[in-house]
Amino acid sequence: MTTKEHFFPSKYLNASVLGKPTEAVIEALREEDVQTEDGLEKKPVLHLKGLKPLILNVTNWKSIAKQFGDDSTKWPGKTIRLVVVEVDAFGEVKPAVRVAAKAA
Repeated sequence: MTTKEHFFPSKYLNASVLGKPTEAVIEALREEDVQTEDGLEKKPVLHLKGLKPLILNVTNWKSIAKQFGDDSTKWPGKTIRLVVVEVDAFGEVKPAVRVAAKAA
């Protein structure tokens, strides 16, 4: 099957790339310039061993912080579980990557 991701690969992890629940080890968290509809914006980007980086939103930040504390400098080396869930975003239901409440 050929998908949009095949022709237009994303630099970042998204629901279509992740597909199934996955455990991942955090390598680093960096502030990076990310292209948005409004231009370049600084965003927190979570680098994961063996996966594309994940742009962190507030929901995923809170989930990681609940497991490992809000000091993100202590996150590298920790294992998180990533899942795909359906979310209501701007009036549409879309698949999104979420950090599960607890690593398995």
